[in-house]
Parts: sequence; C-alpha cells; structure tokens
Amino acid sequence: RRWGVIRFHAPRESRPANLYNWVYDAPEFRIAGSGDDATFRLCPHVYNTKADIDRAVRGMNAWYETGR
Repeated sequence: RRWGVIRFHAPRESRPANLYNWVYDAPEFRIAGSGDDATFRLCPHVYNTKADIDRAVRGMNAWYETGR
C-alpha cells in the first residue's frame, strides 16, 4: 500500500474549535494530525488500520456538523 499526505480546507468559522483540536481532544476520535484555523493535514501510514481511517472520517464529519 501507498499512503500520502492529505490536506483539507477546513475553516473554523463559527465552530467551537478548529478541526485539528476537535479530533485530537475528543476521546472518541483522538486523531493526531496537524493544522490551524483553516486547514487540517492527515498522514495515514501503512500501520493505520481501516478502523483508524473510519474513525478519522467520523471525527471530521462530526466536526463539520457542528458548524451547520
């Protein structure tokens, strides 16, 4: 398998936290990436499982829903 760097445009807008802090601080997600108030960078690797990726996507979707 090959993995790469994934960078998301994720402006904080009116959300209580940026995506980076949201997915890291929430115990149900606990995803480590990097980012700021406008972007989020995720680097999946060969040792990440499908469950890890699914958890990351659930966390990003939950964050997105907080801004609707």
